[in-house]
Amino acid sequence: MNQGDLQLLLAEINKNSTTFSELKLTRKIKVVFDVFRLNTRIVFSNRFAWFLFGLAVYCIFLYVANYRSNIYDRMSANTIFHILLQLPLLAFAVFLNMNLIASEKDNRTLEITFTIAGSRIKIWLIRFGSLCLLFLILAYLLSLIGFFFFVDLPIWGFAFHAYVPAFFISGLVFYFAVKFSNGLAAGMVSAVLLFLMFIFNEALHDTRWSLFFNPYDRPHNRVDPAVWNDWTWQNRLGLIMLGAAFIFAALRGMRQREKLLR
Repeated sequence: MNQGDLQLLLAEINKNSTTFSELKLTRKIKVVFDVFRLNTRIVFSNRFAWFLFGLAVYCIFLYVANYRSNIYDRMSANTIFHILLQLPLLAFAVFLNMNLIASEKDNRTLEITFTIAGSRIKIWLIRFGSLCLLFLILAYLLSLIGFFFFVDLPIWGFAFHAYVPAFFISGLVFYFAVKFSNGLAAGMVSAVLLFLMFIFNEALHDTRWSLFFNPYDRPHNRVDPAVWNDWTWQNRLGLIMLGAAFIFAALRGMRQREKLLR
């Protein structure tokens, strides 16, 4: 078989292949689930069960510590928002995104993404999208745990507002991982920036500029409820747009093949 025959055969295979839009709904759901599952395995390097185990241990520790505390000293909804939801999600966002490029380089699969037919941007968008979907599921799961085991809280609201900073940090770390082509450097720079944001959080607590902005912790008698609601959505939409901008910049940086493969 010569080169011309091979090209004709590949064209015939592609012509007879069923596209995703032509699949039945059940088949589409199965394909999406398989793609999500496989990308999750790649991101976690087949250690997803260990991550879930560590998260479960952390939740059990908080529950025991809260249960053994005096009833007047137990965690409030605002404390749960930061300790139970935001802290694990931010930790996962930093660790997983700093390894997003590094794990591909260690497994010698990064170069394959540059040789696959089609747009490599789509590959990384699917991978990053799977990771963001996983964060959203974890946010909802942690919100459910907070509702059933700690204190009455708005499940969907807590999940969404805890997820948005994790999305921003994911985009930030992903950008630095591509920029430096080094996961450790990306993690260190992101950790320093998070530390600075934490230091200045107290000064920014009553403003819309805080990364750790808590919509449910309105300073009474100082901010009008309508103004606070505007600040909430300005903060959330701002973080989403900044996160998307970092993702866009990271994907543009993926064009520098030689730098990433060094």
